[in-house]
Amino acid sequence: MYSTRMAAAVALAFSSSLALADGFQFQKGFYIGANTGASFVTGQTYSELKFIDAFPGLLAGTKTTFRDEASARGYSGGAFLGWNFYVDSEYLYGLEISGNAYSNRAHQSIWSIGAFNNGSPSAVLNFDESWDMKYSADLTFHPGVFLSESTALYGILGASIAEISTSFKESRRHHNHEESDTLYGFVLGAGIQKQLCNRLSMFVSYQYTYYGDHSLRDHLVPVPVIDAAPTLRQVREDNFNGVHHRTLNIDTNVFKIGMIYTF
Repeated sequence: MYSTRMAAAVALAFSSSLALADGFQFQKGFYIGANTGASFVTGQTYSELKFIDAFPGLLAGTKTTFRDEASARGYSGGAFLGWNFYVDSEYLYGLEISGNAYSNRAHQSIWSIGAFNNGSPSAVLNFDESWDMKYSADLTFHPGVFLSESTALYGILGASIAEISTSFKESRRHHNHEESDTLYGFVLGAGIQKQLCNRLSMFVSYQYTYYGDHSLRDHLVPVPVIDAAPTLRQVREDNFNGVHHRTLNIDTNVFKIGMIYTF
């Protein structure tokens, strides 16, 4: 009889903990969680190649510019820590800090110019560029409104910092350049959260982040010379030097699904 009563008490406590919150919405306080999802990253590249030495009076100072765009689909995953500092029967407000990792990588192939020895331009350089979205950390404000006692619709507004890896390769001269850069942007989005029990809930959300224009480091590029013989054009071994300047504009669209535990 005693064991039966104990089993009944345990079952009642367990069922109570799994019951949906009744009479109040989400609990006020700290929470943690994890998420995964799909990420879509778009990068626009603006490249400028400027000759800094050339035949006297010819190509020195000449510039050529290129624009290209590439999109990369991938997945993301991360964890977060938050604080619901206000909850009543209608509204909730929270702050959240999160970190995410990405699998998005995009390649861009861009043709640039060399120079004939008579000063005429020629497409002789093949620039292969790539960028790789690595990590991001976000600080966001979440204002929400209750759709029911256990469901809330909320907005996402905040700031983001991200790390990207960029690579530049000139295939003819085997000129390689790799670097990591830090981006800063703003975050907009929305989500819906469903209370599963007193402390556990799940959510789905969409988040857009715009990082704007970011100038990458300038570097020297050896530009080959082509002999403009009447019957044969041959790349000579000597080079002119060009300064390659790149600007990268990146934005992300991320769809997340995750779980939240409130303390």
